[in-house]
Amino acid sequence: MSINRRLEKNDAGEHVDVDTGEVISPDESDHENESDTGWFKLFKDGIDPIAEVGNANIRLFFYVIKNMNEGNVLSRTQVQISKETSLSEKYISRKLNELQNQGLLVVGRNHYMVNPDVVFKGRPGKRRKAQYNYYERRRRKLYKTNK
Repeated sequence: MSINRRLEKNDAGEHVDVDTGEVISPDESDHENESDTGWFKLFKDGIDPIAEVGNANIRLFFYVIKNMNEGNVLSRTQVQISKETSLSEKYISRKLNELQNQGLLVVGRNHYMVNPDVVFKGRPGKRRKAQYNYYERRRRKLYKTNK
């Protein structure tokens, strides 16, 4: 599974992975073990992209992971992140954009969503919805950039 899925909407309004044809539905269950709660899951395909971002980016990425909610979202301003990490706001802004360009997260206005195909935090059955939300945000971000 790629961490940079390309999704398009089909005639039924569903998001479909262009490469595999898989339909990504926010209501579809992951069929994971229901007793498997309270864990971060690092997926095999997510290891290399994390390793490739460099030490400084890894530090910031792990800060985001540690503090994200069960929807894989960190809601903080860059000022708050700066105070909590002792890194400058300019540095944080640059590194978050690098992490976004690597496909590890999507940068929004005071929120950052981690790619659930890399790391997932949440209850069983919720990963599909997180995937749907992530790729929808990524699609909108790319659409704005390419306009």
